[in-house]
Amino acid sequence: MSTRQNATKKLLDKVFKVRLGRGFYGDCLGVRADGNSNLSDEIGKELSIKSAAAGLRPIGAVIYMQRNILKMSLRSTDSGIDTSEVAKTYGGGGSPSSSSFITRMDEYNQWLSVHQP
Repeated sequence: MSTRQNATKKLLDKVFKVRLGRGFYGDCLGVRADGNSNLSDEIGKELSIKSAAAGLRPIGAVIYMQRNILKMSLRSTDSGIDTSEVAKTYGGGGSPSSSSFITRMDEYNQWLSVHQP
């Protein structure tokens, strides 16, 4: 296995549920990928597939620190899903299958499934 594949596999072992927009946009699977932003596309697509298989929205959320800001990268392998809908709401952008935005840590923490009422 290549170093890139090993890093991807390690990150995919640390998946958690994300409540997109505090649940307004549904739930999907996500992972923190600090230091591995170069893998966000392939990890996001893998998470999209796993998320759909788990009965969640077919979106993968890859979250990482970039120049001291928290960035969320959304990917989907489902042509019927528009990830940019979420990104635009939070000041970001992109295309239907690939989008991203910057978020504050306190907002991000509200999106984690462990904070569900």
